[in-house]
Amino acid sequence: MRSLLFGALLAVVVAAPAAASQATPVAPSTPAVPDVPAPTSRPARPAAAHPVPAVPLTHDVVAVTEAMAGVSEALHIAHDAVLATHGVLEGELHLAMESSLHATEAVRSVDAASLVSVAPVARAAVATRPPQGWSPSDPADSLYRAARETLNRSEYRRAAQLFRQVRERHPRSEYVSEAAYWEAFALYRIGSTDDLRNALRILDQQGTYARKQTQASADALSARVLGALARRGDSDAQRRVATAAQSGTAACDEEDLMVRVEALNALSQLDQAAAMPLLRRVLERRDDCSKSLRRSAVTLAARRGGAEALPLLTEVATADPSTDVRSVAVSSIARMETDDAAGALEGMLRASDPEVRRIAARALARRTDARSRRALRSYLETPQVSESHKAEAILNFHKETATPDDIAYLRTLYGRTDSDRIRSAIITVLPRLAPDETRQWLLSIARDANQPTSSRSAAISAVSRDPAVPVVELGRMYDAANERRIREYVVSALGRREEPEATEKLIEIARNGTDPVVRSSAINQLSRRKDPRLQGILQELIDR
Repeated sequence: MRSLLFGALLAVVVAAPAAASQATPVAPSTPAVPDVPAPTSRPARPAAAHPVPAVPLTHDVVAVTEAMAGVSEALHIAHDAVLATHGVLEGELHLAMESSLHATEAVRSVDAASLVSVAPVARAAVATRPPQGWSPSDPADSLYRAARETLNRSEYRRAAQLFRQVRERHPRSEYVSEAAYWEAFALYRIGSTDDLRNALRILDQQGTYARKQTQASADALSARVLGALARRGDSDAQRRVATAAQSGTAACDEEDLMVRVEALNALSQLDQAAAMPLLRRVLERRDDCSKSLRRSAVTLAARRGGAEALPLLTEVATADPSTDVRSVAVSSIARMETDDAAGALEGMLRASDPEVRRIAARALARRTDARSRRALRSYLETPQVSESHKAEAILNFHKETATPDDIAYLRTLYGRTDSDRIRSAIITVLPRLAPDETRQWLLSIARDANQPTSSRSAAISAVSRDPAVPVVELGRMYDAANERRIREYVVSALGRREEPEATEKLIEIARNGTDPVVRSSAINQLSRRKDPRLQGILQELIDR
């Protein structure tokens, strides 16, 4: 597949200069086709409703923060994986071929800069599936439906014919402007130079459209058609594209970018020696339309590695105008297991972009080298870093990479910080890193009435998930508590335990407690258990 793509792209490059000099105007009329009988009308089907399910909320802020940290990392990994399968190459496409093949003087003579200047861009998406018929009483309704079904089967020539018949047979129909767009779209999909020119003529003649969505799509389709013609040497299309670019009305053609992404990926594999200079040229771009291209180039550069990769990615991480591209670059550096990479990440902790600092800190938390550890601790001690970013960095410590010094440092940091969020993050992460070494420390926090309520609640939540902590210990915490919130946290903790002792303690609280809110919490926890005594206990409480 990649070979076929590359061959096709090379053919376009070689043929482009000739096409430019030999292009001749095409008659403005669409080739005649036989009339098609109008199909039998049928009623429109109502659109199905798709209700959005409600998303339950959680009150466990620490758990949410921890989960979001994991989701963030998973998204970056998934994002990089997707980018690795695609790549975008805009104006530099021909230069890439020149560097990769060195095969023909025709390729070497292509002016990539001029190709960049005529690359059209259309921010609005080009609609690709016609809407269902909406006016059963319209005389063109059945013909429009037939054309729509034909286009959805990708029978482009036949679809273009049917849509044209809608316009010609029923010039007063509600479907006229819609049919014009879809006739032009079908001709664009066929893609010959004549069909492209006819598509552009239809779009130019129609001008305005009844549906707002179609108007936006028509503008985008016109830009796409102009771009295809401009690349084939059509001077009028080149002039119109250049004018649009100068006026600031140019936009990004996502469909075309998707193809160019694959071209970049393929070219980087065909000529490995020329890959890095090619990627560097791509990453030097700063326009908004090449963001997808630059993201793909970052991933490819990281995959290739070598002495040039780290400086290139570091430059992107600190200088690219797109936060998204910078984030991908930082994530790519994080996966490089070298001291130089650790140094680069350390430098990014001082970047002006807080998102870059956040990702760099997350990466450093998962490294084992001493330099990374020192840099991360300095980051956690920096007053200018937000509490949320510090908490996220702490939650990214991993059991596989954490050292005894890390455990000791986090416990010391807990004692020094005034931030409830940072303390909660430390309490959450330490049981994962060293459960045996931190169990008694967590119990002491849970029992200590002088500790902040948020810290005690986080500690209670942590120890309740530790099977080595007996249920009787939770019961003692409840009995010793003298404030409602702590008792409620203990009741929730008892609800998470499956031992019979937890059920007995909840029954005791429900029967004998004096705080109605806490008793209600205990009953709620009991209602989730399959205990045969529950019905009798509830009846007993009702009959009091």
